[in-house]
Amino acid sequence: MTNDASVEEDLTAFFSADPDAISWPYPLYERIRQGAGAARWAGGPALVLTRYHDVKTVMSGAVPLANNAYRYGALASATLARIPAPLREPLLGLLDFEGLFMSRKDGAEHLRLRRIASKAFTARRIAQLTESISLHVNELLTPIVENGHGDIKTDLANLLPTRVITDLLGVPQSDRDMIWQWSEAVAAFFTVDPATVTGVMNANGVTRPVRPTLTRMSSSLV
Repeated sequence: MTNDASVEEDLTAFFSADPDAISWPYPLYERIRQGAGAARWAGGPALVLTRYHDVKTVMSGAVPLANNAYRYGALASATLARIPAPLREPLLGLLDFEGLFMSRKDGAEHLRLRRIASKAFTARRIAQLTESISLHVNELLTPIVENGHGDIKTDLANLLPTRVITDLLGVPQSDRDMIWQWSEAVAAFFTVDPATVTGVMNANGVTRPVRPTLTRMSSSLV
């Protein structure tokens, strides 16, 4: 297992969402892969796997792992200890909320939620979205073409998924900016630190105007 100081430093930068580290992490992956293929990050603590067969073994369920590691276990305890005391209670509330996500559930509860979610992703339903997806792509590409320049990631790739998901779930397109703000804050929560905790706390309020819609959708899927 790779445990040298330089790898530990680079993993800390990566898991801290350092822009340089996350924009091009592949040399770090290769260093770990060429060594033992795995590295234990003391700053987590966490085990980083870089070889296909190891990842496949873990993902197949051969190794008993829980999906809610930021709420329970060694990583959760270490993360909570690093957070300033005034933010610990709000952090636990946020983690309990995130624990409702399908991706944070295990076993039978995960399967139950997957069965519910699958009703929104039938082949027929996806086919029905073809026209609206084309309209969204054209709308997002138009200013890029008219201006003669643009950033495909920020001007198209970042914005298109929110539009498609709002169509898929039946959420009004007028709410998509609020959903974008909320989802960005949740995505940043990949790194649990005082800044991201505060960001999610601030963004939590944007879900309130769309909660009636979410309640209606939940009822129709159960």
